[in-house]
Amino acid sequence: MSALTLNHVEAPRISTAKDTVNIPAVMLTIVIIATSFAFYYQSWNASTSFVPAELVPYDVENSKSAASAESGNVKAAISFLSLAIAGAICCLFNTAKTRPVGNLLTILLAFQLLWILASLTWTTNLPVSIRRVPKELCVALSLYGFSRHLCLREIGWVILGVSTCFITASFLAEIYHGTFNPLGRYYRFIGTEHPNVLAVYAALMIVTALTLLTENPKLRWFLGSMILIGIVALFLTKSRTTLLALVAAIAIAGLLKAEPKWRAIGLIAGFFAISVLGLAISILHLWDRIGVAAAMGRTEHISSLTGRVPLWLELLKHASERPWCGSGYGAFWDSRMIQRTSELFLWEITHAHSVFLEALLNVGIVGVTVFVAILISALVIATKALLYTRRPEYQLVLIVTLFALIHGIAEASFYSLGFESYALFFLIYRLNRESPNHQLLHVNSTSTTDATSTRLDSIRIPNHAFGVMQPLDGG
Repeated sequence: MSALTLNHVEAPRISTAKDTVNIPAVMLTIVIIATSFAFYYQSWNASTSFVPAELVPYDVENSKSAASAESGNVKAAISFLSLAIAGAICCLFNTAKTRPVGNLLTILLAFQLLWILASLTWTTNLPVSIRRVPKELCVALSLYGFSRHLCLREIGWVILGVSTCFITASFLAEIYHGTFNPLGRYYRFIGTEHPNVLAVYAALMIVTALTLLTENPKLRWFLGSMILIGIVALFLTKSRTTLLALVAAIAIAGLLKAEPKWRAIGLIAGFFAISVLGLAISILHLWDRIGVAAAMGRTEHISSLTGRVPLWLELLKHASERPWCGSGYGAFWDSRMIQRTSELFLWEITHAHSVFLEALLNVGIVGVTVFVAILISALVIATKALLYTRRPEYQLVLIVTLFALIHGIAEASFYSLGFESYALFFLIYRLNRESPNHQLLHVNSTSTTDATSTRLDSIRIPNHAFGVMQPLDGG
């Protein structure tokens, strides 16, 4: 009787998640990223100059955004060059982590950069694109360099650290200037940036602390405090889109992670709860009260998603003029378009308030398709990795990517060059190196069933040893 022989095992193509965190590297990365983005985007006096749109009508003649849309910015150059230099330095040092997996995600990420670079040849405003494209290349270089040395768990700590710095600075700024007034009727948490931007920072803070909490029980009080602070900050910004997107992303990720029977129960219970709630609201005629509560105190233009629907219809007309390639990366929102659109809708508009429409206007159908494909590929890889490993860092990628997709329906933050999109692609760049291989061991089996079971029982393969993992939920 011939025995089963394990004559060949696929070498691991990818590195696995670490159980330890390189604290000095994480702290240094937090300082570099936080300083770079704060230097350009944040203002200590932001809360003193922000006025709610419902209190003061838009001033067409004094639009700062239109005036600065086509002018150079030294602070921006310093910020993005700093990130690029840091990433380049990281590339000079060897790393034990392996090269990116040669899969569809690698191809999509490379094609996205090439398409953005190629858009210089058809851009409608070359000076604007020439300033915007190098920033994107600087970001890509920094992400590539950092992701070579930091695993997903370490990147989670970096995102938490940077978000915490921004939220803390915003609280301190408002307290210092005396503008912190949570009970005010028109109050929104501004701090050092726009409330909608701070809301995304708070959401990232909540998600990263929540996922890191599962494997860091000794830090439960610290991480729990971060979650609480993030929730408070999110509610104070009164950003409805961010809150709904975060809740939806966490709920969907929870269902995907659950075992099949619990997924079915969760879906049935969710539909039942929504049906009962809708019936109760209809019977008791509570629609008006529910609408005001859902608006978080901001009831202006609720029926049109705060003016977004008319804006989207107008922008789709412009997108149809250059559907495939768009206007060129960063070229659509020049001073003329900002001025014209803002005058038309009587509020300051500098982006499409939809990540998909923003990409369509800039890089066309090809560009938006690649962007969506990158996010979907990341979702597939992260979901599969989570089901096979149950490791929280893959859950982090899953939630953040879902959050970006849902949030992107009504906001364009994740297509900007801010920390929001940087955090998303930081995880995706690293996911491309760390995702499990999911390849089966090559086994020559000429034995009987008894011999097979005996030999396989005697072989002990540690978790992640060969990137070979079986789903814990039987899927």
